[in-house]
Amino acid sequence: MYPLYLVATLAAAGVLTLRLVWRPLREPVRPLAVAHLLESRYPKLNDSLASAIDFLTATDTGNTSARFQRIAVVRAQRALEKCDT
Repeated sequence: MYPLYLVATLAAAGVLTLRLVWRPLREPVRPLAVAHLLESRYPKLNDSLASAIDFLTATDTGNTSARFQRIAVVRAQRALEKCDT
């Protein structure tokens, strides 16, 4: 009877380890990927967070003005503040 409990406990520990530890470690941690994950959870952000992250991490701003970039970042911050945690 005791070996059955041991096997069940080890199997449960394996399943919990896979679900609670292994899967979260496989999630992307790049800022833009995290922004897209947040936008999928909060559709109100409407790509503003990804745009702000893109502006903040871009090395070449191209034809985009600095004022437009600041406005996009401020709007994304305000939209994030409205999202519940």
